[in-house]
Amino acid sequence: MDPGAPFRQLPSVDELARALSHLESRFPRVLIVAECRRALEHARQALREGAPAPPDLAFRVAASLEALLRPSLVRVINATGVILHTNLGRAPLSAAPADEAYSNLEYDLPAGRRGKRDNHTAVLLHHLLDAPAILVNNGAAAVYLALHELAAGGEHDSADAIVEITGVHAGFLGVTGSTLIAGVAGGIVGFSAAISMGSASY
Repeated sequence: MDPGAPFRQLPSVDELARALSHLESRFPRVLIVAECRRALEHARQALREGAPAPPDLAFRVAASLEALLRPSLVRVINATGVILHTNLGRAPLSAAPADEAYSNLEYDLPAGRRGKRDNHTAVLLHHLLDAPAILVNNGAAAVYLALHELAAGGEHDSADAIVEITGVHAGFLGVTGSTLIAGVAGGIVGFSAAISMGSASY
């Protein structure tokens, strides 16, 4: 049997997109094409692993597009007895009716256990950026994630107001908030990929 035959039986991106042209009134064509490419890549990966290609790729693409329109954040009833429930959105809005106050912000309903709040945006960001991504609403978390990517593979010097100057240890430099930046620069050894400045309050 020709090992390339199953691959040749897959439709092209253009053929698959044309089969879904009726959805262009609801979705941008660029998004439809991107989903077609994604579905075809999954089908090729299945064939490479010895599994059959998923049937009805057009239906799968249409279903994935429809899923993008469905909000993952839904109303739930808080029957836990905990008023400020982190997994259910913490403090409800006082103006909201009782049956609309809580949501599955950090709760995985299908699994019945704690989930991750960034799951509500992860899929949308992946489609937007064509790469795994996370959305944060915390300044410290945003700075950490940015530094983590910028300093990947390099030394990271952190100026933090928690510890006294002790020199560079394991790529991190700790200083007090009153230390001049010249003092920080003088303590950096070798090349540093990033320097983060922060302060602590008590």
